[in-house]
Amino acid sequence: MKKFLSALNISLTVLMISALISGCASFSVPEEPKFKKIPMVYAGTQDIKINPDTFWIDSELKKTFERYWSLRYVRDLTKVSFAMETPYFQEMVDEERYNVYIGSAWQNEPLEISFQKITKDADNLYSFVFTLKLKVANGEIREVSMSDQWVKVRGKWYHVLRDTLIFPAAS
Repeated sequence: MKKFLSALNISLTVLMISALISGCASFSVPEEPKFKKIPMVYAGTQDIKINPDTFWIDSELKKTFERYWSLRYVRDLTKVSFAMETPYFQEMVDEERYNVYIGSAWQNEPLEISFQKITKDADNLYSFVFTLKLKVANGEIREVSMSDQWVKVRGKWYHVLRDTLIFPAAS
């Protein structure tokens, strides 16, 4: 009887380890969402010429900026762009309200971002001035002047949404 119980324990142990290993094998990391990158142009201004090689103070900021603005125009990926907004914003505005706010963007196709300048506002807080060229629903091409802020919190870059329509505390 002892031999039988010992063999049963070994069999159960092997079975549990096999199940654990196969369960781990089926676990996968979520795939990075697919998005079309928006071409970026470093136009500068009459007074300020931009060197694209030195424009970005952090390569992660460049990747995050590019990812955010590209994802914001994809209807099915607003959950991802919402997660890129500042943590305090995510606490104060629910995702449904955010989707209503950016819903009109889904009708447009971003064609190009043309940077005029970047400004360091404080440690880990930067402002961008750029023009966003869009192809709107009727096929017309429009250029929208934008002022955008990004902040680094606990080593991660976040978009600072400052629109008083969605976030009344913004100024």
